[in-house]
Amino acid sequence: CAVIISKDKKQNTAGIASLDISTGEFIAADVEENLLAEILQSLAPAEIIYSKQQKSLITSVIKNIGESIPLSGLEEWIFDEQFGREALLGHFKTQNLKGFGIETFTAGISAAGAVLHYINETQKSFLPQLTKISVYNPSEYMTLDMATRRNLEISFSSSGDTKSGTLISILDKTSTAMGGRLIKKWVSRPLRKLKQIHARLEAVKVFYESETTRKALKAHLAEIGDIERLTSKICTGKANPRDVSSLKDSIKKFRLLSRY
Repeated sequence: CAVIISKDKKQNTAGIASLDISTGEFIAADVEENLLAEILQSLAPAEIIYSKQQKSLITSVIKNIGESIPLSGLEEWIFDEQFGREALLGHFKTQNLKGFGIETFTAGISAAGAVLHYINETQKSFLPQLTKISVYNPSEYMTLDMATRRNLEISFSSSGDTKSGTLISILDKTSTAMGGRLIKKWVSRPLRKLKQIHARLEAVKVFYESETTRKALKAHLAEIGDIERLTSKICTGKANPRDVSSLKDSIKKFRLLSRY
């Protein structure tokens, strides 16, 4: 995750970008500076990179989170907006960023370019699994800070860092690793917009009312591998023959899933 605070104090904005190379999820946003700590708590990044020129600003934000997150300071030029824009255009091979919805971003593009550069430098390989970047809109989700997550035992129990006895352990009846990650994300970032909530509930209703369909689909899903991470391993040249075979078999199962 990359973070930068706008140098223009009149704007009161910050840029944030998060990239998961194991799944290919890449998001970016221009946000209000005073919301930065809350958003970082919601995203729960494994590492935060920032401009060395903003060390004091970023460390003060991290202190407000109250969590120990690894920090890496990079040179200021890596967070230059033009550098970030060129890095993104070069990677996605596009003339502009309108198709991704981030063309008008400023600090968000700086953060996205920085995290892309950082991953390329540390991984020392091209990242073809990164095919898009999406807009992260904090207003669509309810922010749950780490203290709230711990107290509600959403993903970790109060007795220790285990899933046993947590809300996730009760709700997670998923059949795939991808589904497990998705439901954890959904529970950790509750929706706020009524339309989206109703759409999700309608989807649940369909499978709740049809036990036959639900069981058949669950059985087919159980035979599908972790496509997101298998694809990432193949793209980065870290896959073995078993991984490639697993991806092939999983893709074949899509034909069965299309019936539902």
